[in-house]
Amino acid sequence: SVVWSPDGTKLASASDDTTAIVWDSISGEQMATLQGHTDGLMGVAWMQKGESDPETGVGSNNMLVTASNDKTLIVWDGATGQQLKL
Repeated sequence: SVVWSPDGTKLASASDDTTAIVWDSISGEQMATLQGHTDGLMGVAWMQKGESDPETGVGSNNMLVTASNDKTLIVWDGATGQQLKL
């Protein structure tokens, strides 16, 4: 699956090779490879935490969630690509 970030500046793709990739939607450059699952990914979604900016409607802390056939979800920091401990 492929999804746009809430602010439209990034794309995230989920792959059967156990990784998700974050892409710059303007340049098309790969920004981060998210690794942590042991089986292929079923999906990826952006979520917002914090209050939304009144002009853009985008939250202050964008996060990614990946879902895998290994029966786990991982939450990632959308800016750094780091796995978050919850």
